[in-house]
Amino acid sequence: MNKYIVLNRKRKLLIITVLLLGVILLAGGLFWSRNQESPTPEPVFTNQDSISVWGPARLSLPAIDSQVNETSFQISPALPFVISQKEDQFELWFTSPANTETTYTLQLIPAENQASTQSIQWEFKPRNPAVLYLLQQQEGSELWMVTIETGEKRQLTFTNGSIQDYAVSPDGENILFSVTNNQAGADIWSIDRSGENMRQIVECDDSFCSDPDYLPFAEGFAFVQLHHETGNDPLYQILLYDNDRSETSVLYEQTGRPVSDLNWSPNGKILAFLDENTSHIKFYNRETQTISEVKCLASETGGWSSDGTNMTFACAETANAGPCKELKVIDPLTMEISLSPMFAILEQRDYSRPVWSADGQWIVFGERCFSDRPTRQLWLVDVDTYAGAQITNEALYNFANYHWDPASSMLVLQRFEMGSASAAPGIMLWRLSTEELGLLVEEGHSPNWLP
Repeated sequence: MNKYIVLNRKRKLLIITVLLLGVILLAGGLFWSRNQESPTPEPVFTNQDSISVWGPARLSLPAIDSQVNETSFQISPALPFVISQKEDQFELWFTSPANTETTYTLQLIPAENQASTQSIQWEFKPRNPAVLYLLQQQEGSELWMVTIETGEKRQLTFTNGSIQDYAVSPDGENILFSVTNNQAGADIWSIDRSGENMRQIVECDDSFCSDPDYLPFAEGFAFVQLHHETGNDPLYQILLYDNDRSETSVLYEQTGRPVSDLNWSPNGKILAFLDENTSHIKFYNRETQTISEVKCLASETGGWSSDGTNMTFACAETANAGPCKELKVIDPLTMEISLSPMFAILEQRDYSRPVWSADGQWIVFGERCFSDRPTRQLWLVDVDTYAGAQITNEALYNFANYHWDPASSMLVLQRFEMGSASAAPGIMLWRLSTEELGLLVEEGHSPNWLP
């Protein structure tokens, strides 16, 4: 009996010993694992294979502890940029368009206190821009894309002809558009550049939301919302949608006639728009949240200089001046107004908005005067000399909706035959190098570039 007691005690002692060893090994393993350095996440260039001429280069830098700024990066050949940061995610927006024929090297340079960290570099080549346009269908339109190199056309949206207007994000990844709904209103929707991931951004119910315009670095967009007030004048609001918070805020509102033609400055500091109550151009200053007004009669806002410091616009001092106007320049911060040097080219005409090329070297504007020609033709102006030359001369056609490509080498524009009931607008392409105008799309309107 004593023998069994001794064996039992030995067995218990052995079990306790094994358990203690297990606990010690487990504790040691935990201590070891906690003191081991976890693998350092590698910096990643997330959109290296598909980037627009304006960027941004999107970088995930979870292992960078020190402060990162413009000096932490180098792009060669040289390409100026600004940085936007959200935690460990960085965006490098190019302030001059990249060349689609050039392969660039982006280098991450470690800070001095990270001597053990080696520099990292990636290569990227910007994609070629395409052209977006609307094709009329029923009471609205559908959004299409055409490739310049091949002429291939592709329909992006299928809304039963419900699109009213659209805007392109600065990075070319998304397109906003206004779509009529079943409550006699219109909502703001978005789709990506491939025609996928269509989603509603702003639900407007029985009010009409339209005229979206992106901020320069795509942190949000402005749009107009029309509220039909029973028994009262309609209420028009300009709202700003914040992408990060998915919220809207009111920038301006008025009753009576519409506000229209929202037009952000290239630096994102000023929003220009037309007050159709007075036919005056107004400016909303984002920093001071104040409104300034140009007290002369206009039919649209003007064209921003490429640096965003001034706007050239057409206006008449009085309603008796007729359709022909003067070209003026305004600094929206000081509200100082002067006569544009371009006015000397043709003097008083019915001008349409001047449009600057991205490199700041060229301006295109439209003009007509009913006393000699009812159709609007286009002129090209050299910014250095302000010498102008007419680049379209087709008396039966009206030219409008003209936009420079990011490389400042081509214009996409809309041409419409006047006096023909069966005519449909077409999309044209004008090349600076050859000064030739060619047909891009036989039927379409409202073209713009998709970078």
